[in-house]
Amino acid sequence: MAAADARPVGTSVVSPTVNVTKKHHTKMAPVGRKPMTDLADQHSVTLAEVMLPAQANAWGTVHGGEIMKLMDTAAGCAAIRFAKMTVVTARVDELQFIEPVHISSYVTCMAEVVYTGRTSVEVFVTVDVEDLLGTQPKHRALSAYFTMVAVDSHGRPQPVPRFTPETPAEIERWQAVEQRRSISRQVRHRRSDSPAQPDE
Repeated sequence: MAAADARPVGTSVVSPTVNVTKKHHTKMAPVGRKPMTDLADQHSVTLAEVMLPAQANAWGTVHGGEIMKLMDTAAGCAAIRFAKMTVVTARVDELQFIEPVHISSYVTCMAEVVYTGRTSVEVFVTVDVEDLLGTQPKHRALSAYFTMVAVDSHGRPQPVPRFTPETPAEIERWQAVEQRRSISRQVRHRRSDSPAQPDE
């Protein structure tokens, strides 16, 4: 795919600089979110947060942008953990709002690397919601694929390590992404005026 060094205004940039408490090996998370302990698995990240009134509209439903911001952060962290480089958000595919999220919901956002290109890392992100006062199990509210591009200090795309799927689920997601990217390439080939895309 084409180089992504000219990203549009507003494109998220996630830096690998984090505060680490070495004694407990715990990353400091933003206020309101659960700290992330180091995982043996180096290509996934989980963030959790309770939805507050300031994040919702007048009817008590959390703004979609608030959830997307959490998903973008999780995707960036997963890509950084895997590539060990700064990344920028280049593309979001198949974003599905399955169910609304309400005030006081406990939201768990899981991000997992599922594919790599030359300079890009594709991350599958899911959002599960739980009513802490209720008895029902948590359920899926959103899901999407985020394409993150590794860049240097000047914003130039950089090569990333290759992700090798191992489990049946990882292999299935890898193949699904390859198929989607192949279709995307065919569509762009028919539209010669289409904008540049992250590398394939």
